[in-house]
Amino acid sequence: MTRPTAPPSPAQAAALLMIWQVGPLSLDTLARHWTAGAGELRAALSALEAQGLIDRTGTLYRPEGDEHATRQAYAHHSGVRACAHCGCSDLWGCPDGCWWTGDAQCSACAAQGVMPHRRHHPGATP
Repeated sequence: MTRPTAPPSPAQAAALLMIWQVGPLSLDTLARHWTAGAGELRAALSALEAQGLIDRTGTLYRPEGDEHATRQAYAHHSGVRACAHCGCSDLWGCPDGCWWTGDAQCSACAAQGVMPHRRHHPGATP
């Protein structure tokens, strides 16, 4: 899986999580839940569109692309712990649910025999 090379961006992480978890969302809806300035929101949305992680159709922003890659991007931009294989995190888990089996792996990937490839912080257990 390709890891993001851009510096982490908490603004991109926040916008990405909102759109993927409750989208599609209008710019007005995103702005109502945004704590930073409007310019920062627009910059984050533009960057996410350029990365192929969200799509704008008319006035709505919606999820776009591979969810695993998007979860990895979210982990990169937010700094949260994520599974080295699928990119799930405490706020964005696997579709069928999972828990941490170690520093770098969720239970769903462990059950598939996938080996972790990067370090993570201590976390929740079932």
